[in-house]
Amino acid sequence: MAATLFQKVWDAHTVRTLPSGQTQLFVGLHLVHEVTSPQAFDMLRQHGWTVAFPDRTVRHRRSHRADALADDGRSST
Repeated sequence: MAATLFQKVWDAHTVRTLPSGQTQLFVGLHLVHEVTSPQAFDMLRQHGWTVAFPDRTVRHRRSHRADALADDGRSST
């Protein structure tokens, strides 16, 4: 039977199978929501960890306030 698209993507991103049976995956793009990113980056700093590919980490901020909408009706990102 042919592999599904999900299985192909999973296989292409598998780093290794852990002793627990879980799969460690490589994620090529990291989207960070502005509301929780300060806490996440603080934790990285506290542990002395770094982001492996900072050029692939995108910080996203979207205001949910009506007065923050741009003149053209789209919110800023």
